[in-house]
Order: sequence, then C-alpha cells, then structure tokens
Amino acid sequence: MKDIRKYSQTIDFYWKSISFYSIVLILYSLMAGSIAEGTLSLKLADPFVILLSIIIVASAISMLSRFYGERAIAISEKGIQFSNRFREKFYSLSQIESIDFARERIFRTRRRYSVIKIKVENKIMPIRIRPSAFDEEAGLVDDLKRLKSLLKGKQ
Repeated sequence: MKDIRKYSQTIDFYWKSISFYSIVLILYSLMAGSIAEGTLSLKLADPFVILLSIIIVASAISMLSRFYGERAIAISEKGIQFSNRFREKFYSLSQIESIDFARERIFRTRRRYSVIKIKVENKIMPIRIRPSAFDEEAGLVDDLKRLKSLLKGKQ
C-alpha cells in the first residue's frame, strides 16, 4: 500500500433495478393495452402500473441521493479518511484501536453480510463498513487487512 487508494460507494444496484422495473412496466403496459383502429391505448390507472411507477421513482431518487452524496473511503499507510460531498474525517493509525472483520445477519435474514468494524479512540460505537456497498470490494478488504497488520506492528 504505497499510496492513497480511494473507494467510492457503488450505485450499480439502483441502475439495475431502474432498468429492470422499467422494462417490466413497458412490457406490462403493452400487453394490458389495446390496439384499436391503428392506435395503441395504454392503461395508466392500473394498480400494477402505478406500483411499478412508484418503485421506479423511489429507486431513481435513492440513486440520485447516493450519487450526489459522493461517499468515499480513502486508505493510506497513515490512516483512513471517510468523506462525502460536505465533509471529511481522517483517522490516523494512532487513533485506530482495532479493525475487526465479521459476518452479520441484517434483519434476521438467512444471508450473512461481511462487515468491517473499526474501533476508534474517543468513540463509543465502532465505525461499521459494509464492503459490498463500495466499488472494488476485494481491494477495500485487502487494504483494510494491510492496515490491520500495520496496527499489530504498532502495538
């Protein structure tokens, strides 16, 4: 880890969901509509069309808010920097007490998610990072493992 590596929050999930639900909406509208006298009429007041439209709009708003927030993590040999559009917070190696890698269930689901907990001095709760929410998940985990080994060498 020679230089600063920056990992931004991913928005791929939102693009995929918006495109999928849009295709379903278009196909359903075409199948539910009718062709009479050379014109196509669509049912826009159908409850399924309204539901899909609400999902598409909600996903678009969520994607735009994540895109606008510009959340990122920068990791170097000196420490970790958490940033978004409005502020930055840097934790040096001397401030970091521990880095733990765990797998947790969220909302009692069967699937387990990997979570990284960073314990910082003068903070009661650890900082929680879900690597799957960032681009280059494997690189983020590797860099945090290297940082953890640097912490062990410090102690």
